[in-house]
Amino acid sequence: MTLRMQLAAIAALALALPWAGCEYVRQTEQGLRESQQQFVELAAANAAATFADYAFAKSAGAVPGSGTFYLAPLMRLPPLDGYSDDWVPKTQPILLAFGATSARLRTAEFADRLFVHVESPTVATELTVIVIGNDAIERRLRIDLTTRGSSVPALLPTGPTQIPTNAVVEPAAGRVHVELRLPAAAATGGLGIRLSAGDGADLAASFGAASPPAPVRRDPVLERRLAEFVATGIRLDVIAPTGWVLASVGESESTADTAARDALLPERLVRSILAEPPSPPGIEVGASRASGPWLDRALSGERVAERYVLDDGLNAETVAAVPLERGGVVVARRPAAAQLLPGNIVLQRLALLTLGLTLATVVVLTGYATWLSYRIRQLSQAADVAIDTRGELHTAMPGNRASDEIGDLSRSVEALLQRVREHNDYLKALAGRLSHELATPLSVVSSSLDNMELAEADERAAYATRARDGIDRLRRVLAAMREANRTEEIVANATFAATDLAELLRGVSAGYQSAYPSHRFDCKASGFDNAVTVAPTLVVQLLDKLVDNAISFAPPDSVVRLGLERRGATAAITVENDGPQLTDNQLASIFTSLVSYRPEGSGEHLGFGLHIARLIAAGHGGHLSAANHTNGVTFTLTLPL
Repeated sequence: MTLRMQLAAIAALALALPWAGCEYVRQTEQGLRESQQQFVELAAANAAATFADYAFAKSAGAVPGSGTFYLAPLMRLPPLDGYSDDWVPKTQPILLAFGATSARLRTAEFADRLFVHVESPTVATELTVIVIGNDAIERRLRIDLTTRGSSVPALLPTGPTQIPTNAVVEPAAGRVHVELRLPAAAATGGLGIRLSAGDGADLAASFGAASPPAPVRRDPVLERRLAEFVATGIRLDVIAPTGWVLASVGESESTADTAARDALLPERLVRSILAEPPSPPGIEVGASRASGPWLDRALSGERVAERYVLDDGLNAETVAAVPLERGGVVVARRPAAAQLLPGNIVLQRLALLTLGLTLATVVVLTGYATWLSYRIRQLSQAADVAIDTRGELHTAMPGNRASDEIGDLSRSVEALLQRVREHNDYLKALAGRLSHELATPLSVVSSSLDNMELAEADERAAYATRARDGIDRLRRVLAAMREANRTEEIVANATFAATDLAELLRGVSAGYQSAYPSHRFDCKASGFDNAVTVAPTLVVQLLDKLVDNAISFAPPDSVVRLGLERRGATAAITVENDGPQLTDNQLASIFTSLVSYRPEGSGEHLGFGLHIARLIAAGHGGHLSAANHTNGVTFTLTLPL
């Protein structure tokens, strides 16, 4: 798996944050729903306890569909135009069937006015409205369905009209629409409808008894008392044993669907997370009557508190039904839009923030991984072609100026390649230097042997001596090379101990004064009191190489200065001599094997001394360097404290 895919997979784990938030809010939402259900049930129970002694009117006992009209309260006064489309709220019709057709009857009231709407087939030519008022007198109002427009119904039997009524007849699409308005008090004792044909025969009637039943209407006293128990967002209904709605206060309808429809896309996404499978409503309370399985359970004496989800799966309604002692039910409802649902708000913000941040994190990490992969790929390609077909090394690595780990890796690879190139250059130069160092003694040995074959007996001894000198020189070269090779092994196996370098330096300085009487030695090691962990014999060997080199260049009777001081976290030992200075090229190569810049006449030197000194310094984790000063050269050995 590539680095980009790995980082993308790791970034995808951040999706656990919104998931955990959703789960937390879902549980919180569930707790809120349970508390809302208890709250709604408590509201219904309190109202039911208050109306325990409520006696239902005789008319409320009429079974729906038995010819009893329900006077649904209208929210505003409708115009008298022959139609009931402008009645708010819509009322449930009563169907009267005759023949292959049927008539639809609707009744409602607003303030002190009663409205009747009849939609009948054209076969009916006369409509008779029977009303019984508080005076128990039955009055019949006849309306001619063949005459279009407004009219005043005729009062039967013929006599003065004691009921101020108005009617409008409007035929439309093979049907006849009649809208009648009369005083509400005129029908307190009874209300019925008859439809007749042109020959006077009755086609259908809303009642079959001798007198029409009294209409069912809302109880204003009951509604005023019920309003005392209404809380914000709660709707309370008192349902008669037969299902008629006798009182209704509070929120009239749920605005949940509108809220869901008008919600923005993020809110819809949030609500969809909390969505539940839709469930059929247990209680449906219409403008005139209620129905449903939960209502049947409540009318049978069972307390019901349930929650059902609307068809969109996003909105719900909590319903509680508490039975009354003398029949009937108090129903409390709280629609989803009326519930506070703080989980929706919290989850919306949480989902938007965490989802946005998660997606941004994934995008940023994927882009960052792509950039890292590109840099690593560049470094890998550069390392692959670092050695060309001719064996040449290309040490420049891409990204070596970056300050991060890849930059460090690039610089490390570049330094490694640089050391490899230096080592290759050293090996190439070593071959030349070995060829130079070995060519002369080999030539001496070869020429001496050739001359011995041709020389007289007394001359052969001289040539043999010359041959042995050449062989000795070869032996010394090989011995010096073996010493250099053995030095690294000796350093690796040396015994290190805490050593007083000041005392060591003063001791070797006195020894050098005895060994080299032609020069003077000055040792400055006072003030240094740190013990340094070193291999003392190897440090002395290193100093021997440096002093031997200094003596070779220092004029007779000059001073060779030895010094010891602390420089930060290191101890610095210096060997300084007067004499000729070194060029830049000499300073760069003076520690290389088989390189010697000693003046002629100073004896035979193979150039391994300073190389061995550098190996000893590296074995101690230190560093050996050379630099010019005003009158000569200074060698400095730094060792970590």
